[in-house]
Amino acid sequence: MADANAGLGTTIASLVPSEKLLANRVDLITRTQNLLVTSGLAVAAGYEGDALMRGGPRLGYLSYVNPLDADEVNVSTDTDVDGKTGRITGSEYSAVRHDLNYGWKYFDLTRMLTLYDVKGGIEAGISEYWDKWGQKLGFYSIKGALASASASLVGGDATKAFTRDMIIDAQATAEEYADDFDIMLTSAKNHAKLKKDRTNYVPGNNDTALPDYAGMKVVVTSMFGDDQTIIAKRGALAFHVGTVPFETPIEVSRDAQKGTGGGREILWSRRSFVVHPQGFGYVGAAGLAPDQMALANKWSLKIDPKFVGFRSIKHLA
Repeated sequence: MADANAGLGTTIASLVPSEKLLANRVDLITRTQNLLVTSGLAVAAGYEGDALMRGGPRLGYLSYVNPLDADEVNVSTDTDVDGKTGRITGSEYSAVRHDLNYGWKYFDLTRMLTLYDVKGGIEAGISEYWDKWGQKLGFYSIKGALASASASLVGGDATKAFTRDMIIDAQATAEEYADDFDIMLTSAKNHAKLKKDRTNYVPGNNDTALPDYAGMKVVVTSMFGDDQTIIAKRGALAFHVGTVPFETPIEVSRDAQKGTGGGREILWSRRSFVVHPQGFGYVGAAGLAPDQMALANKWSLKIDPKFVGFRSIKHLA
């Protein structure tokens, strides 16, 4: 449920129950790793991704080259016969850049009474804040892409509990590329079940390494629900984050009359993202809210499904 007082800004009451020094502060949860990057799911999209991050229109393109055809080969001889040749083919995906921003209010009186550097506290959490939105964009986009091509990329038996065999069956749909899948996205509830399979589960290090299940890195997320697990391969998402020209990354606006004359400031932060599921074209409009990326009508499959880097496995919650 949304906080009804969220628009009021950072106040004394939002930090401490009553007027007191805010000492020995403990952040409830702080994680510094970006799971998309740590897991290998997201990689930079090359020159075209960089081009979108240089500004201009938010709708652009990411180019790709098809795997080379291996149906024919020449055998060298000393006869005057020309060898057969093939050709390199490719195309492009339409993609979108997300230009996002958010602001945090804080009042002078809050700092005066708590002696807490509200501005410094907000700045310390900005990287984590944008990491979370980068992850959400990635997961929303995968959901939408899967929904747009469900027949070819969704498997499993929704009436049965999740098993390692379901992973093998889902991998098999990628044919000769089956063994490339080594990342799993699953809910905390399903992750708890995986932990009980002590033969295939290896705990991770909370600081750096992710858990491992049956040779797959496990990323825990609630974005896909308890009845769906996603398997993916490295680089399934093209990913860029930064600021574009003329976009001010961070700034503070001040209004002296707010706080009944005590003064108020708003710290604004801005980031731009290109987060794109490889193999799909974006067919939506520019400037949509991030959760709109989860809709099937925003994506179109552009390549043979066996080359797509993620699969959905349906199972009991």
